Order: sequence, then structure tokens, then C-alpha cells
Amino acid sequence: MGGADCLIVAEAIELKYAMSLGEVAILTNDRRMHDVVCKCRSLGIQSSKDLGLIELAETIGYKWSQSLYPVPLHLTLSTQSELVQFFGHWPMPERRVIQKLTDELTEIQRKVLYRTAKSVQDSSGVGPDSLPYKPQMEVVQMAFANESGIYLSKADIGQQLLRWRKNPASRPEL
Repeated sequence: MGGADCLIVAEAIELKYAMSLGEVAILTNDRRMHDVVCKCRSLGIQSSKDLGLIELAETIGYKWSQSLYPVPLHLTLSTQSELVQFFGHWPMPERRVIQKLTDELTEIQRKVLYRTAKSVQDSSGVGPDSLPYKPQMEVVQMAFANESGIYLSKADIGQQLLRWRKNPASRPEL
């Protein structure tokens, strides 16, 4: 692994711990980087001690564990389900998306949002009351962004779904 690769992994570790971002992934098409990070995430304590990784982690202020390292995702080798599991939806939008509020959507865009949310709710069994707190909300958000080119916040989508549930006459006709 080259110096630039090491810097990328180090920055991912910094993002994860110093910025408290939770789980961080490295999405790469570099098999060597992917394999090295996978190996680091699978090392046992003794191997890590032998390699000096535990001491190094403590020197820079981190507690060593296998989860110290970012999740390595290989762009061409990762399965669709692995990418969906991490990102909430895959593929990611392929074009520029603009951010809007649901109140700014056209009638056609409202229909797309309603159809998307209904499809996710029907396939997952998650209702509009609990959807904002479930991973399926990201599926609705990203599927709508992919289809429409419009990014809506999860909170705004959740509020719109609840408005449609409370007032069925306001739902778009499919």
C-alpha cells in the first residue's frame, strides 16, 4: 500500500473517531487497499501487538480494536446487498440532485414520492408512523433522488407521509 493509500485510511479513522461519525467506509476500486483494510479489521490482538499496531494506536490517542479501521467496500467486488446495507440505497444518484422541500414539489413529483414510499412500505411492512426511524426511510429518500433528481430531507419526507396518512384525500392518485 502506498503513502496516499495510508493517508486515505488514516483520514477515515480520523473521521470515524475524532469527528464521531460512527461507521465510515472506504469505497475503492483498488483491490490492494481493500485487502489490506480487510486484513486489519480481521487481525487478532496478538498479531496487532506483534505488528506494533496497538502501541501506535495508543500513541495517537486511540484505543485499538478491529473496528478502529473503516469498512472497506470494493466498488466492483462488493455485492449489491453490501452496498445497500452500508449506504441505504444503491446505486447512488448518477446525476446532480437539488434540495427541495415537499411543499415545492410538482404534482408529478408528489406522485413519484408517494409511489416510492408506498412501494417501500408494502415490501417492508414499515408504516408511515415508524418509517422515519427505520433504515427504509433512506431507501425512500435515495430512490426518490435517483428517479427525480431531487433530494428531500428524511424529516420532510416523514412529515409528508404523515400528512397523507391523516388526510387520505390529499394523496396523489396513482
